[in-house]
Amino acid sequence: MKKSRIDLLFYICSANGRSNETTGRIGKKLGISQQTVSRWIKELLNENLIQWNKRSLCLSNEGIGELKKAHLILSSYFEKKKTIRIEGRVFTGLGEGAYYLSRKGYKKQFAQLGISPFFGTLNLKTKEMEKVGVLRNSAPIILKGFEEGGRKFGDIAGIHGRASFGKKKSRVLAVFPIRSHYKNDVLELVSEENLRKKFKLKDGDPVSLNIEI
Repeated sequence: MKKSRIDLLFYICSANGRSNETTGRIGKKLGISQQTVSRWIKELLNENLIQWNKRSLCLSNEGIGELKKAHLILSSYFEKKKTIRIEGRVFTGLGEGAYYLSRKGYKKQFAQLGISPFFGTLNLKTKEMEKVGVLRNSAPIILKGFEEGGRKFGDIAGIHGRASFGKKKSRVLAVFPIRSHYKNDVLELVSEENLRKKFKLKDGDPVSLNIEI
């Protein structure tokens, strides 16, 4: 099979996301010329998929996002899907969800996904931190960061799921901001509806989240 730039991304990924090898050595391992490696590096740098860190080539957040998409496609073909269920309890967050979701840069990307989100997230506190970590690493959707009003906004990863409270259910998008005050004990859910109002939720109420990966 003919080699392509994705092979270089895979190679850097296999080196724990960082490589300080020469283009000649990389080319020898990939079975391509040094000139081709140099050209691919230049193209991937221009597309923000890799970046220089001192003398090492590293995957950028965008590059990691592209590899996650490739992983999701391959996994859906080779592996049986499994459903992750996480139990959590509602809590009042810092109020940042409404602010971030109302930014034009994110709104435009949500629209491209066919989502018109309610400006606010439903926050769940959970003890199932390992499962949250799995979701964070499996999230196939990447909302790219941008600059607005002189302020930089970071990438947001997301994965579709279904939240339920009793017999009531709603489609949601679990989001994982790259820059966040929360750890893996918190889930932030985005929906086109005001979930607190729809489910008549108050702090401390249990909500379960089911996501197929």
